[in-house]
Amino acid sequence: MVTPEETRVIDGEFAWVGPSGFDVGDFLAHLVMAWFAKPFHGASEAEIAASRGAIEQDIVDFWRTFRRRFLELAEGAAPAGDGLPQSHFGDPAGVRRRSDLLAAYLEDVCRDAIGFLAMKVVRRIIGFAQIEDFLVIADANARALAQARALNLARSLLLEPDRYRDIAELVAALAKFDRAGLDPDAAP
Repeated sequence: MVTPEETRVIDGEFAWVGPSGFDVGDFLAHLVMAWFAKPFHGASEAEIAASRGAIEQDIVDFWRTFRRRFLELAEGAAPAGDGLPQSHFGDPAGVRRRSDLLAAYLEDVCRDAIGFLAMKVVRRIIGFAQIEDFLVIADANARALAQARALNLARSLLLEPDRYRDIAELVAALAKFDRAGLDPDAAP
């Protein structure tokens, strides 16, 4: 937080440079937790469906926008220099190779993001820094069910990462783990 008089760092332990997937996963985790908590906020079935549909679309749109913007920036930086300067990829085959390398990097970011998403869900449910999406659920059993569903998804994301190679597979898994309830093995 910055004012004309002072600067304060809050949660300075999060001020670091690390894998790109960390921040992406952090953002997506909060959307995922909101998705699991929504049915326990006293909304109608239609409101729940609309909210969840909007969250699912937000997850997809966020990833698509991140990917598109990353590639735009990579292309804009290429003439001036970046980790993959165009001078190293001058012929048409090289241009394709550079494009393939960028796509592969983004696949790695997506996989990392899904892993960090899982860790953030675990941290926000099991750890000290709880989130309001779950805390506002007054019924302890209902809150535990919502959290268990989210934790079951997180467990699967960590133990079976090859099942979630892209954002579409992540979004499809939400409903499966919602239906599975407390039994993580019931989710296909």
